[in-house]
Amino acid sequence: MPMMKNVKPRPLFRTQWSESMTRRFLNDEDGSVLIMTIVMLMVMLLVGGMAVDFMRFESRRAELQGVADRAVLAAANLQPSGADAAHAVSREEIAIDYFRKAGYEDAITDGPHVFVAGGNSSAYVEAAVDINTFYLRLAGIDHLSVPAASSAIQGNGNTEVSLVLDISGSMRFRLDSDTNASQYETSRMDELQAAARNFASKVLEPNGAAPGTDASEAEIAAYSPRVSLSLVSYSAHVNVGRQLFDQLHVDVDSATGWYGHDSNGNYYENGQYGSAWGTVTNPSTCVIFPESEYSNVAFTNSAASPLRHVAYADPHSTWRRRRNDGTYRYYSSYDDYMLCPMESAEEIIVHADQPDEIRTAISNLTPRASTSIHLGMKWGVTLLDPSMRDIVGNLPIHSSFAGHRPSNYEGTNDEAALKFVVLMTDGDNTNMVDMKKSAYNEAREIYRLSQWPRRSSDDVETITSGGRQDQLLQNICSAAKDEGIIVYTITMTSNPLPLTEEGAIDYSRATSGQKQMHDCASSPAHFYSTQNQDLSTIFDSIAEQITDLRLNL
Repeated sequence: MPMMKNVKPRPLFRTQWSESMTRRFLNDEDGSVLIMTIVMLMVMLLVGGMAVDFMRFESRRAELQGVADRAVLAAANLQPSGADAAHAVSREEIAIDYFRKAGYEDAITDGPHVFVAGGNSSAYVEAAVDINTFYLRLAGIDHLSVPAASSAIQGNGNTEVSLVLDISGSMRFRLDSDTNASQYETSRMDELQAAARNFASKVLEPNGAAPGTDASEAEIAAYSPRVSLSLVSYSAHVNVGRQLFDQLHVDVDSATGWYGHDSNGNYYENGQYGSAWGTVTNPSTCVIFPESEYSNVAFTNSAASPLRHVAYADPHSTWRRRRNDGTYRYYSSYDDYMLCPMESAEEIIVHADQPDEIRTAISNLTPRASTSIHLGMKWGVTLLDPSMRDIVGNLPIHSSFAGHRPSNYEGTNDEAALKFVVLMTDGDNTNMVDMKKSAYNEAREIYRLSQWPRRSSDDVETITSGGRQDQLLQNICSAAKDEGIIVYTITMTSNPLPLTEEGAIDYSRATSGQKQMHDCASSPAHFYSTQNQDLSTIFDSIAEQITDLRLNL
């Protein structure tokens, strides 16, 4: 009989022992502080390393910023110099030299840009360098970019502004269409007047209130305005006003002979016929520049090349009124077709230091006649050119301006000023017309026009076509910008400004006025186009920019 082995079951204590060890291991907290310490040390190492990298970043940034600051200060304040004109050092080279000597020439990313105008100068530069990191690379940051930007402006805050406003007949139109606004609607002129009045106040506000009549001599002597504002309103022509007109060299329309009431009764007045002998002069105070004058900003008018005198006439009106004696007197249906209206509100205001006179004139402007943008711009620029200083000095301006304004474009603080033109229109250039000189070269004809301005269209001639006026406008705009005059332009029309997909003006769809004003502005950023409702916002923005520039000078 085979022997049977006694097979013993596996003891259970081993399994129980393993489970007990696992529980003890899981419940055992010995050494946990060491693990936390290792984690904390790693975090502290990373944070400390970050601090080192950031300290290196800030040290390099301060160094680069200091170089940038010194560079723009030097460029804005130092006059370029050299052994001769061929070796003169430009302001930009001065700024670059600061970076070069500090070993950062390659760090310049934008500029240096230096702008000089009106005895004021500004400089701007941007730079950046990269530094490799020691510890931040543990967080995936291999390098840091160190930026620096600096600007500096030097000057004295003297500022001259010419506000040039369109008062052509279309300014009576509604804001949203080319139809006349009713008495219950806001016209373009209404919108312009509100915006321009506020602009005048903001621009001249830095001057403060002028001393009153009871001010002491010391108070009057202490008051010295720094900002001047000239107002030019234009339509077909520009009414320069009697005081300025008398300072110009003009080929005045004047003749001596019989005038008034001839024996045939062609001139009837005050219930009687008759005539008188004497000299009759055209009362108009409008003039026409020769085309050559639009190529430069200087005023070169002289006795050898006098300006043309514009007729006091209405060459377009067809409305007439019968007198009690059976004769007729012609009037404009809107009283707005006079070539040179004599309203005092439309006279040029020269270098005002307080807004009251300008605000009152703006409030009294009346839409009339056609559009000659180039002529308005020419007068706006001319009033900023030093060649007008002697003429302006003979006009009623503040005593501190006499002999100093218009200031130089560059020079010392007392000699120069920053200059601006703000040019506004609501349409396109149209033909500039005048009466033929052969139509009123006798005393009786000049007198007749002064009494009955209406004349036949056969007596009218075109001086400059609208297309030619566009070219003359660009000529004077370029000349102004070349002298450092900052030109803002505003077009106010019912047609929205057409833009390309890139946001630039679409010349193929833009109106002539929009294209001309865009090209006249100092830059696209200085050009504004509105469908009229936000005109006040535009003028406010321009006033703030002018004020900000002045305050930084």
